[in-house]
Amino acid sequence: MTSSAIAYTEQPFGVTATGESVQRWTMDDGEIAVGVLSLGAIIHSLELPQSGVSQSGAGRVDVVLGFDDVAGYETSKTFAGAVVGRLANRLAESKFTLDGVEYSVVPNEGSTALHGGLDGFHRRIWEIEPHADADGEGLRLRLVSPDGDQGFPGRLEVTVDYLLVPGQRRMKINYRAQTDRPTVVNLTQHAYFNLAGSLPIGTATSPTLDGQLLQVAAAHYTPVDGRLLPSGEEAHTVGTSFDLREPQPLDFLNLDHNLILGNGLPIPPGEPLRWAAALEDSVSGRRLEVLSTEPGIQVYTGGGLDGTEVGKGGIAYQKGAGICLETQHFPDAPNHPEFPSTMLRPGEEYLSRTEWHFKV
Repeated sequence: MTSSAIAYTEQPFGVTATGESVQRWTMDDGEIAVGVLSLGAIIHSLELPQSGVSQSGAGRVDVVLGFDDVAGYETSKTFAGAVVGRLANRLAESKFTLDGVEYSVVPNEGSTALHGGLDGFHRRIWEIEPHADADGEGLRLRLVSPDGDQGFPGRLEVTVDYLLVPGQRRMKINYRAQTDRPTVVNLTQHAYFNLAGSLPIGTATSPTLDGQLLQVAAAHYTPVDGRLLPSGEEAHTVGTSFDLREPQPLDFLNLDHNLILGNGLPIPPGEPLRWAAALEDSVSGRRLEVLSTEPGIQVYTGGGLDGTEVGKGGIAYQKGAGICLETQHFPDAPNHPEFPSTMLRPGEEYLSRTEWHFKV
């Protein structure tokens, strides 16, 4: 695959409160255009063609939530569009034990560490450069997390590839990491999707998920307590609001839960990805299918949005403005030996792959 398959642009996006410059890269294969920030490896925009439109750059619709400037992302509690880590999801009491040593992580949700702690990967400046390999062509992002970062042991070198497959309306996300000391790793992408469009046409009201259908290939989920921490059990989705094996309307669902995919084990390297979920807008016909190597998917329907987050176009995001489909290992996994392990040791490589397939 040659680099001519993708058009790239790079431009300044702003400056952080600490004076770091933020760049915005765009990769465009003629049908899908993805805007990526060096801050947080954030997917700032993801533009799809209007239904029935395929000509380059014409009639595109942005289907992810986000903010117009750096300050919006720095003050937000949404993690919108970012790669979150070093440990995605929740860590009970912000502590875990590894090889007999207890580690404490900086909390950011009461006594809980959420998505890597107070200063997680979503607040870091990543290196970005164009990249192409057998999987596709797009952008490679790099980050080094030092030993002791937010309380996690080990120096962690992280690489995330955002790759397009021209002509197929596919985006691939490949995560890799290596460490020099035993540590824990769980990375995911925290994009908020709204396939009707993140900027409602002709109105200043918040987008909604009304008319969009969600399907998840999960017969089990991990029950949680009032703080959204798992008990360690696995429960059937049958007869519950978590049973999404057939498409269900999102206008009545309020979820922030981990659904277990397949047999609940990660897909080994080199094996085909597992079909995880589908989101479809019944009006436009736009459809997203999610495939992954991960054993779980955190479905979050934006229940925490309360109108205080003013997003792109000056729109205040209300409850249910977007949905996150976070392919990952289970919440609080380091404290649950019965869950798939998030441990990474020297000489090993963390490898996680997720694909987004779009239809319009």
